[in-house]
Parts: sequence; C-alpha cells; structure tokens
Amino acid sequence: TYSIEVPRESLLDMHDEARDRGLQRYGLKGMCEDCGYAIYKPKNPNFFYWSRNFLKKSQIRYAAADAWFPLLVAGYWDVLDLDVDEMEDYVSHFWVGSQ
Repeated sequence: TYSIEVPRESLLDMHDEARDRGLQRYGLKGMCEDCGYAIYKPKNPNFFYWSRNFLKKSQIRYAAADAWFPLLVAGYWDVLDLDVDEMEDYVSHFWVGSQ
C-alpha cells in the first residue's frame, strides 16, 4: 500500500457536478460531449484486457485520456481554475472534434 492521504474535502465528484448541471448522460463521454469533445470510447470487450504484460498503445492512450479529460472538463466548467486552452493543446489528438 501507499501512504498517500487525500483530505476528503479536497475531492470533487464530477458525476455529481454533471447531474447538478442537468446532464442526462453524466459519464465521462457525456461530460465531454457537453463541452464539445467527442472522445473515443471503445465497445470491444477485448480492448479492456488490462492484465496483459504489455498494454497496446491504444490502451495507454485510453487510460491517459480517462485521467486527463475529467480535469479538462472541470476546467471548462470553471469547477477548477485551469488554463483550458493549454490543456487542450496536450490532448488535441485524443478527441474526434471540438467546438
């Protein structure tokens, strides 16, 4: 185990934020669509075989996007004080389109 302590009051539940904004689809894909991002979410169950010794590049990109896009959405919604334009530059190749 790791001895990392995160104060509960510093956590943010983006699903709650999405519901509060009235989104019908409050998963990551729905949140991204609300902000103008059409991200790739594969439906192939074999894609999610994470116990391989080596992950495919597409799996690594998926995992990185899964971590990064909630931050980008939080910045877009002004939930966090972030430079959204700078963050978009880092991930422009992960989404299908933007506003």
